[in-house]
Amino acid sequence: MKIKLKGGNEVFAAEGAMELMSRKSLKAKLSYAIAKTYRAVKMEAECLREAQQQPSTPEYDAFQEERLKLVKEHAVKDKRDMPIMRGGNYLLKDPDGWATVYNALKTQHPEAARQMEAHEKSVKELMKQEFEIDVHAFHFNLLPDEFEPAALGPLVDMIVGVPNDLQEEEDEPAEDEQEAEEIDRKLAGNKKRKAG
Repeated sequence: MKIKLKGGNEVFAAEGAMELMSRKSLKAKLSYAIAKTYRAVKMEAECLREAQQQPSTPEYDAFQEERLKLVKEHAVKDKRDMPIMRGGNYLLKDPDGWATVYNALKTQHPEAARQMEAHEKSVKELMKQEFEIDVHAFHFNLLPDEFEPAALGPLVDMIVGVPNDLQEEEDEPAEDEQEAEEIDRKLAGNKKRKAG
């Protein structure tokens, strides 16, 4: 059975959840399904991590070292004089000042700057792709009676035999939606009569 994960972040999230699940004491069939799936997800995540590795040449390494030094100098610092990061990025005291310094650095190392920008673009595109992973399905009855929803998330598409009362059902249209559909039908009828 194959499942599709939408983007690299879903692959990494599934890897983390599967790793947690692999540490639990579960029934043999469920443990087997988790182990097989964890192996497949982990392999995909490792390939993604490898693809995210930046190129390494002496010029590129010197460029990155200087860039990191400069960004830390321009970053907002905490009480211990450590640069503050949010969402994987440094908070900058003066973004415009940083842009000027960074552009000067790129001028000094044009090939390394081009490599970095091309690599970042390539990684962004890669992380947006859909990933299809072979998983081992298992029956709903193998799940423990109590289960953490966060751990169950990545497993949902692998579960077969879900009781009908737990399956998602399409809700009946709300009264407002039914009324809107009725108005649309009447308007369509009026247009036909006017055209005829």
